[in-house]
Amino acid sequence: MIYGATGRSGELIARKAVARGLRPILAGRDAQVLYKLGETLKLPCRVFEFGDWERVRQEISRVNLLVNAAGPLMQTSVLVAESCLAGHTHYFDLTNQVPSLVAIYTLDAEAREKGLTLLPGLALSPAASNCLIKHLHSLLPDADDLHIVVEPFMHEHSPGANLTIAENIVQGGFRRRGGSLERYRIGGELIEADLPSGPRRMLPSALGDVEAAYRCTRLPNITTYIVSEIPTVFGGWQRRARVPAVRSTLVPAHADTQSSVDHGGNGIHGGEHQSMVWARMSQTGKKSLEGLLQFGEGHDFTAAAVVAGVSRLLENRRLSAGAHTPATALGADFVLELPNVKRTIQPLEPENDVRARL
Repeated sequence: MIYGATGRSGELIARKAVARGLRPILAGRDAQVLYKLGETLKLPCRVFEFGDWERVRQEISRVNLLVNAAGPLMQTSVLVAESCLAGHTHYFDLTNQVPSLVAIYTLDAEAREKGLTLLPGLALSPAASNCLIKHLHSLLPDADDLHIVVEPFMHEHSPGANLTIAENIVQGGFRRRGGSLERYRIGGELIEADLPSGPRRMLPSALGDVEAAYRCTRLPNITTYIVSEIPTVFGGWQRRARVPAVRSTLVPAHADTQSSVDHGGNGIHGGEHQSMVWARMSQTGKKSLEGLLQFGEGHDFTAAAVVAGVSRLLENRRLSAGAHTPATALGADFVLELPNVKRTIQPLEPENDVRARL
């Protein structure tokens, strides 16, 4: 079942699912729009609202898996995940908010006991960075520091995305320091960074990438940023602060034989409109690795990831039980199964032992 099937992401997931031969139940609260989509895709529909929790539990208990694509996920994801546990139903969602991920991860023991998979965050953020970071950690297991930059490309930004930018500005981002989760701000200045895609301006990120990264690696120090062209209403934030810690030395793989490049799906298409996740993982004073994940439009990536994850669960009958990140449930190479994905890894110290494993 796809709840929120009439939203941008939900409809795209439904269409990709049908194209893959799946027959999901479409669910939501707008009966007119829902039934029109159901008629177009020739799929069954269920109309109910998340506020009616008795009805929610009844509907959830009738299906094997619920994909929650209905925003705002910050308000619904935990309650729906708990309802799925009560109804013995697997749960996927698109949430990218730290508090939601933290809360769902606390349901791990109950999910394991019931043999259910809870997989929040199966979206561009944090799924893309999570798979990249899991791969980097397999190459540098003694790392203790991580920087992540997310640069999404969207054909159209949703109201929720704009609210996230506002939250980043007003409240600051999240980071891990010494293993502890904390808020931090940058004092009213944008961060200017040199990334593989060129000079960029960034904000501390309040997205869930930091928590998903911690969950799959337990690295004590994790800092995340999101690339954003701040709207003119926030003109006072146009000052810049250069942060040397966020400077990439990664160069295009075709020009550097020391880089390891993996292509997913149909390879990567050319053109400037690409999403990007960059990460640098370090073992303080010793080794460092840079990783770059390039892919296409953000909503399309999210829908493809959800459908691939659903297919994996249905084909295998189950995934590992518990509350998972995308990488712990599906593997670091999961993103390479998706169309138009390229992963590049480069050691910052070419002479060390890490290069031999790339």
